[in-house]
Amino acid sequence: GANALVGTETLKVITEDPNNFEAIKYHLLSWDVVFEKQPDLMKELSHPIGRSSFMSAIANVANTGLTLNPAKALAYLIARADKKDAPKRFCLDISYRGLLWVATNEGIIKTSYEGVVREGDEFILDKLDAAPVHRFNRFALDRHKKPVVGPYCSVKLPDGSWKTVTMT
Repeated sequence: GANALVGTETLKVITEDPNNFEAIKYHLLSWDVVFEKQPDLMKELSHPIGRSSFMSAIANVANTGLTLNPAKALAYLIARADKKDAPKRFCLDISYRGLLWVATNEGIIKTSYEGVVREGDEFILDKLDAAPVHRFNRFALDRHKKPVVGPYCSVKLPDGSWKTVTMT
């Protein structure tokens, strides 16, 4: 399947038998989806550091409730080395979408909106507890060609106020 969800069964298998890759592959509903775009990750599993860090990364996926489904873009398995010739360790990289998903599911925020301000857009952020105003022609075919002024993210908090962060 294309779900790539890591659930409590996978976490149980990892805990009980961390070297049983066949059982883990069975519980990782889409092992192929996780590894098909990063075939070099498979060779890292042959090293003990790669195997143990892989188990840790998968446990982190299960504990956060995220998915490795690339269509959702919530989290990714990345292999990184501390030094040039050192064995790589698997890391769970949580994307900004994944962070927002966790924050929404945990009730930390109610909703979020991310946007990119481009040259010619109107962007007004003059109230600390209100969402910004971002006006632009959503149907302009050449909008993506205009220079980027900066991205922003607005979140609605449980008390109804808004928090916006801008980046330049």
